Amino acid sequence: MNVSDFNSSLVASVRSKILLEKQAIFTQEQNCLVDIIDGRDYVHVVQYVSRRVDKNAGVCRNNEEHALNVLQLKMYYFVCQFDRGHSHAILAEIDDYWHGDFFDTAKYDVFAEETGHKIHHRPLYHKDKAEVARIRSAYAHTSDMYEYWFGTALPEISDRQLRCGDQGKSLPPLVAVA
Repeated sequence: MNVSDFNSSLVASVRSKILLEKQAIFTQEQNCLVDIIDGRDYVHVVQYVSRRVDKNAGVCRNNEEHALNVLQLKMYYFVCQFDRGHSHAILAEIDDYWHGDFFDTAKYDVFAEETGHKIHHRPLYHKDKAEVARIRSAYAHTSDMYEYWFGTALPEISDRQLRCGDQGKSLPPLVAVA
C-alpha cells in the first residue's frame, strides 16, 4: 500500500460510534472534545505504522484496515478524555497506532493542549506481575467504558496480549458514569 493514498477522511467519526442517548447529555465542552478527536489528521500515524511496524513485520495493511484501526485509536482517545480519573489500556494492535501518534511529539503535544489533557504512555513489562495486574484492571475498566459509551466491550485477551496503558490522572471525569 502506498501510504500517500491514505487520508483521514477514510476514517469514521468517533461521534458516529457513541450511543445517541449518551451524546444527548454532552456539554458544549464535551462536544468540542469529540470534534477535536474527529478533526485531527491521522496520516502521520498511518505512515509510522506502515513504514515502521508493518515493514518490520513483513505485512502490508490496506487503507480499510488502517481506517478501522485509526477509528479504534480515536475511540480510545475518547474514553481517556472522558474518563480522566482512571487508567486505561489498549489493544496491542491499536498500541502501534498510538505510538505513531505520540512519537510525533509536536503534533501530539498540540492535541494534548487542545484537549487540556495529555494521555501519558506507560509501557508494560510482563515480568512485573503487579504491573500486569494493574494493566489487566485498566483494560477491564476501559472495556467497561467502551460498553457504556459505544455499546460494545473490548474483546477478552490474555495477559501476553496486554501491551501498555496510560497513567490516569487524579482529575474528575468529564461525565459522571452511572
